[in-house]
Amino acid sequence: MKNLKVFSFVSFAVIVMGLMTTTSCQKGSSGATGATGATGATGAAGASGTDSVQYSAWAPLAMSATNAADTEYVQTIAASAITQSILDQGVILTYLQYIDPTYGTEIFDAANYMAVIPSLGSIYLDVIGANFTGTNFRYVVIPGGIATSSMGTQTINGYTVQQLKAMSYANVSKLFAIPATGTGKLKVSAN
Repeated sequence: MKNLKVFSFVSFAVIVMGLMTTTSCQKGSSGATGATGATGATGAAGASGTDSVQYSAWAPLAMSATNAADTEYVQTIAASAITQSILDQGVILTYLQYIDPTYGTEIFDAANYMAVIPSLGSIYLDVIGANFTGTNFRYVVIPGGIATSSMGTQTINGYTVQQLKAMSYANVSKLFAIPATGTGKLKVSAN
């Protein structure tokens, strides 16, 4: 019991001393501002960066059967916007557009229905069990060097790569102001 009282008294004394030290310390006055140093030399200009989202026109697929049983269909899409830099750091989004005379137009993430394999200058499509010939296809290429946060997470227009990939086509086209038809490049804002 005596040890407990001594321990309690010592603990109380340490806490009181800590509070007194905290409240008794005052910030000192700051010294005089020093003279401004000489201006440094201008650095060399950096390399131009890619700052445009590129998108293809909607084009109907013309897939080819790879076997006699017609169970696997493939197609290679020319995509000059896919550079090594895009493959290393960018985002490639692909979409299928199905036009139904009764229900209207629906747009789906192509990667949900087929293997989408981007490579330098092209996109290879491979699907087993379905032929998407006649279905419209579009790709959107987003450069990776647009912005990087202080945490090291790449963001484009305020969205991470994972968020962009999970976004519906309607939201992606609205975010980047991608028109319903045609091909082109659009400037994006870095966040």
